[in-house]
Amino acid sequence: MQELENPYAAPKAVLENLNGVDDIMEVSGKLIIVGRNAELPECCYVTGEPITTEKRRAKKLHYTNPYLALLILLGIIGIILYVVISASNKKSVVVKYNLSKEGKKNLNKKRLFGSLLCLLFLIGGVFCFAQADQEIVPFGFLGIMFSIVTLIVTISIGTVMRVRKYKNGLFYLSGSGQKFRDYLMRHQPSSTINSQVRY
Repeated sequence: MQELENPYAAPKAVLENLNGVDDIMEVSGKLIIVGRNAELPECCYVTGEPITTEKRRAKKLHYTNPYLALLILLGIIGIILYVVISASNKKSVVVKYNLSKEGKKNLNKKRLFGSLLCLLFLIGGVFCFAQADQEIVPFGFLGIMFSIVTLIVTISIGTVMRVRKYKNGLFYLSGSGQKFRDYLMRHQPSSTINSQVRY
């Protein structure tokens, strides 16, 4: 007896893709969508220039819901909950990619600029506190606050790639350069995701 198909079931191809097929790769705005094991093209992730001589890098990235960080506001208990929940619910992806000397240089420039700006705000904050003037002390708090914010931003933009989003078994990577995304779109015109999975 022939088994009846469920008209409401997801297409088999979609289910296979969402189970972690390695070759899923697509561009969505400034993000690169990949499966659980991603092998990116042999060109620099930042500049897009072809690279075939240097050894490929492998990076293991993790994703946890960013809203879980709000638990930290609860104090020690919140921090413990955040660590436990994040560790038990994190999603991991391994990405193989290339990074050229020019790409490294661009990242180092961003890190250096951010570090100097962070240090400048920190020195300004400490200087304001050292004046012991009630009118200047509030600027010290602002300096420290801007220093912390600058440090967080520097760490973010100075990282080669990170997972910005996780949805339906797919990882959305940030940090790629425009030329890399153009290269990816030119060499992978047929989109597995766009043709089968709709968001």
